[in-house]
Amino acid sequence: MLAEARRELAVGSIGWMESDLDEPEIALQWEHGRFELINGVIARMPPAFFAGQSTLDRLADLIKVHTRADGSRWSYAAEIDIVIDETRVLVADGVFLTPAQKGSQLRAARLAKPNLDPSGVRILIPPILVIESVSPGHERHDRILKRAWYAEFGVQHYWILDYFSRSLECLNLVDKIYQRDALGTENDVLVLPSLPGLSIPLAEIWPE
Repeated sequence: MLAEARRELAVGSIGWMESDLDEPEIALQWEHGRFELINGVIARMPPAFFAGQSTLDRLADLIKVHTRADGSRWSYAAEIDIVIDETRVLVADGVFLTPAQKGSQLRAARLAKPNLDPSGVRILIPPILVIESVSPGHERHDRILKRAWYAEFGVQHYWILDYFSRSLECLNLVDKIYQRDALGTENDVLVLPSLPGLSIPLAEIWPE
């Protein structure tokens, strides 16, 4: 009997499931390859840019300060896998979870993958906020595909940060459809109706 061929994560290869990514050899390739799973097809993520990541980090810092002050205490992490369903795994540039959502994620992880450390399981529940930092040439991925899938998944707030056009679009989920909460460029100060008390002075997030 011929030995079974070793399966590798190759861009464009089909028939993948999220559960396949838990196999040790595949997990290692996934971790080091900057991949996403798009309808069962392996896709390559665009490269990260220092300026874009720095802008995202500054924006995240503003949100963390606000949520500590108002007591909601959202937790933040970057480059996080989000499981939309078994054939779709997106990698979000920035993710915020509420304390309650952290508990829900832990319970979902233990139920879905009892043999894995729950702290290492991909996000299985809709976060309170996802931020995507747009990469040149990949705008449609963030503005169309991810927007539609995050809405379907139930992510309440989806923000699209574009360092290259110096803009931030904040979307809020209403009846399963994203509505614009705020849009600003350059040195605008954004006030979000859906998040009372939060204002975002854009001049503070762009790297010098």
